[in-house]
Amino acid sequence: MDSPRIAAATDSAQGRAILLTRRRSKDSKRRKKKTPSLEEQYEA
Repeated sequence: MDSPRIAAATDSAQGRAILLTRRRSKDSKRRKKKTPSLEEQYEA
């Protein structure tokens, strides 16, 4: 009876998780780009 509702909930949860992972990956890439620049500033 509730299988479609559960499926929809899982799909939405997976979609949210994917969006969060994408945001985290973007943030991590930005942080990786920022960290070497800061290190270069300290070295220079």
